[in-house]
Amino acid sequence: MNLSLKWHSELKHCGEKLGRVGMSERVIAAVEDFDGSYKGAMKLAGRLKAISQMASSDVYWREQVDDGYHLERRKGADGVAS
Repeated sequence: MNLSLKWHSELKHCGEKLGRVGMSERVIAAVEDFDGSYKGAMKLAGRLKAISQMASSDVYWREQVDDGYHLERRKGADGVAS
């Protein structure tokens, strides 16, 4: 099995076990742990990426993650347009 698929499967299973509240609490804890540095910001992005993959276990939470993703994608496209 592809390592990426294996990790996604593990994270989805973790999301099933944590449930909506547990996944939300993970996000809040990750943000609270953020040290304000550039390097810390990118580590936070990685942690949130993993939690967002956990959300694939819940249709509604997946929709919320997708809404946030597309909001940031649009902001990113607007910010780098020449």
